[in-house]
Amino acid sequence: MTGNPIQADGERQPVVLTPFRDRLDDLGPRRTPALAFVFLGWLLIYLAAGAIAGREKISHAVRRTGGLAILWIPSVILVPAALGNPSAGLEYGLIAGLALLLGFLSDRFLPWPRATLVPAVVGLTVITVDLALGSHLITRSVLGPNPGYGSRFYGIGNELKPALMVLLLAGLAAALTSRPKSRKTAGIVIGCGIGLGVILGSGRLGAGVGSSIIVASATAVAAILMLPGRMTWKRGAIILAAPVIGLVLLAGLDLATAGGQGHFSHVLTGGGDGFIDDVRRRSTLAWQQLWKGNMALVTLGCLLAAAFAIRNRDMFKPFPGPIWPAALIGGLAGGLIGSVTEDSGPLLIVVATIALTGVCSYLLGRPDTSHLVSEESPQRQE
Repeated sequence: MTGNPIQADGERQPVVLTPFRDRLDDLGPRRTPALAFVFLGWLLIYLAAGAIAGREKISHAVRRTGGLAILWIPSVILVPAALGNPSAGLEYGLIAGLALLLGFLSDRFLPWPRATLVPAVVGLTVITVDLALGSHLITRSVLGPNPGYGSRFYGIGNELKPALMVLLLAGLAAALTSRPKSRKTAGIVIGCGIGLGVILGSGRLGAGVGSSIIVASATAVAAILMLPGRMTWKRGAIILAAPVIGLVLLAGLDLATAGGQGHFSHVLTGGGDGFIDDVRRRSTLAWQQLWKGNMALVTLGCLLAAAFAIRNRDMFKPFPGPIWPAALIGGLAGGLIGSVTEDSGPLLIVVATIALTGVCSYLLGRPDTSHLVSEESPQRQE
């Protein structure tokens, strides 16, 4: 407790607060099942389509649809929130059904590998709008901040930060697919990263101090990888300095928009002892989170999945452009950095891994063109 005064305005009646409390009570137990239903629906689509048309014909399309569905989750979780407090079954059905439907439509109307641009643009737009309006839908969504778990009532919580970071990189990868490595492309990545960092870190919007560290780290890695030439010690130093640069930018934003009295100031100021105490608190809570329930096992699985993808990266080749491996590595870096700088600890790498699984699945769903080659080969022989 810092002792800062709290000012209340407006009228708050039990008839309004009670449904809000009931909604918050239901959200925690629904988080994991809501995500599980998306994967379950994906599996059912694969089995049904494979039983009807054969696995060879549908495997690539189902990979793309499921991968895009994961990227649609940050958007579709707002739909049940807009309905108030629907039943658990209805909420799971809406999230899974809408995510898979939108994943299918995205793949249907945009050629591979451009379709990740749609969930990225829509998701980041609707979330930004909701933040500007008071984050009412995000707070009432299954991945929103929840005071019942020690979180705040508003803004972006640790459950969404890494997902939105990966969503930005996936959208940039789709938009910049055909571009070679260049300083201009790297600049675009940095510029978009700054924009997302402002949205998620501003006390008047996302109010997430850790977002500046996560987004800065992820976009710095992706941008450095998009520069021509080899990795140098200077580029490595920039990557290491990225979290600090992100905090400095957030401090400037706080001073400019809140007179030094914003979320950044309350969290990280208070002199050297205050900063050290905050770092100690975050690291202690992150370590405690690792040993809650099955989190240690889940975290190990995510790290093994990342190691598997890196060791077997040839399965993604040929990449449809250098931006894609840069986006994947940047997303992983952001998740890892977030897991050691946020008080939710391993949750950050778990969420980042789930989002990156969607991107990887979409890339592995590259359309099969072998039939076109086989049809052309007799003509070539003639």
